[in-house]
Amino acid sequence: TSPIPKSTPARTTTSSPSAAASASTPAYRLPSPVAGGCGGTQVFAGPGPDADLGLADNPWAPATPADAGIVAYFWYPPPDLLFAHGPNDLPKVLWVSHGEQAAHLTIAAHPFNASSPVIRFDFPPASSPVGNYPSAIDLPGPGCWRLEITLGTAHATIDVMVAPAR
Repeated sequence: TSPIPKSTPARTTTSSPSAAASASTPAYRLPSPVAGGCGGTQVFAGPGPDADLGLADNPWAPATPADAGIVAYFWYPPPDLLFAHGPNDLPKVLWVSHGEQAAHLTIAAHPFNASSPVIRFDFPPASSPVGNYPSAIDLPGPGCWRLEITLGTAHATIDVMVAPAR
């Protein structure tokens, strides 16, 4: 597994009576490892490096290598972050780049430790904020999948478990 990346703890509030008296004292929580990753990827719950974008409660995973500066935020709770192709869902992932920006983020996805099938995706950036690439990941089957990410000259990978279709 990869080490926990450095992040700024997210500020949370409490509802206890004493908290009202000391509302200026923030409560902090750190990210914690959760299920959902596979291969070389660790998924985290809790605030990631982009908690200030309203993503403090989304599970997330840093891409490898860390210096690529790419973080994936998922919308489903762990361990079922992504689902295989089915009639009910098209799992969303928000890719945030803390490094290079490009006209498109591309992904070549294939089962972990297999070279095929390869499913290709191409996602343009969001109009705002800069560095965000919203996506819907539609993979044909469950299991551990490697997502090979290209953003400009940056190349990285994320390995994620894909649950059976719902």
